[in-house]
Amino acid sequence: FTHLWSLSIEGQYYLIWPLLLIALVLIVKKRRSIANILLVFAILSGLLMGFLYTGPDTLNRVYYGTDTRMFSIIFGAMLAVIW
Repeated sequence: FTHLWSLSIEGQYYLIWPLLLIALVLIVKKRRSIANILLVFAILSGLLMGFLYTGPDTLNRVYYGTDTRMFSIIFGAMLAVIW
């Protein structure tokens, strides 16, 4: 079942993202600012991946972790907000 890890990350995203987007729209209200916030979160997620990788022992944690793999989904969400 190792091929299902990406579906679990997407499932977590689909459950959490609408709530975060509603909160961002209510608090920030500007699409450009929301896109900038998402860019920061995506960069932090990518950086976290680099910081957590300390060798072969941590590879599974870094590769399968929701917090470290969210950058790709957040980049797509950021582009959708900009568009």
